[in-house]
Amino acid sequence: DASSDDTPRICQRYQAIYPDKIVLQLNEENKGICRNYFDCVQMAQGDFIADCAGDDFWIDPLKLQREMDVFRQHPQVSIVYSNWKTWLQNSQEFVLNNESYKEVIFKPKSYGSATVASFLSRRFLPNIVLSAATYRKEIVMEAYREHPDIFVGEGVVAEDLPVTSVLLKAGPAYYLPYEHLAYREMEESVS
Repeated sequence: DASSDDTPRICQRYQAIYPDKIVLQLNEENKGICRNYFDCVQMAQGDFIADCAGDDFWIDPLKLQREMDVFRQHPQVSIVYSNWKTWLQNSQEFVLNNESYKEVIFKPKSYGSATVASFLSRRFLPNIVLSAATYRKEIVMEAYREHPDIFVGEGVVAEDLPVTSVLLKAGPAYYLPYEHLAYREMEESVS
């Protein structure tokens, strides 16, 4: 997204190594988090999206396999998500998430407006972090085409709440009791 640091050069190097796996979109102007995110989702060619925010990193090599296994077993699921650890950048240490559950959570009939309301009012636990999830692209893109303003409208500052809300309205979520993500906290970041 028009990074002024070494990011474009690093991305170009990876694209040269993996030209069949990486499509590089270098923006001349900074579009912002939401517009850039949805432009990337639109360019994605697969049926599922597994994003990893630029300041986070995955810590489980089986993350994608576990999530795809769930989608194969439960085609009605809209999003598969897991637990995470917080990575404190300044002290270089992990902090365990206190909202973790040790068992699978799957309620096949738990989706729709009431589930979205519970999620938005933080009664839906554990919280869903998109970087610790994989979701069905078409559900989000259909909502994006119908109501782009809730995703990239003026005043929208992040992609996670609109995306997760649309997914929870469309179909049930499936929680895996693994720590798939390091959610990085830095003094100068939003988190």
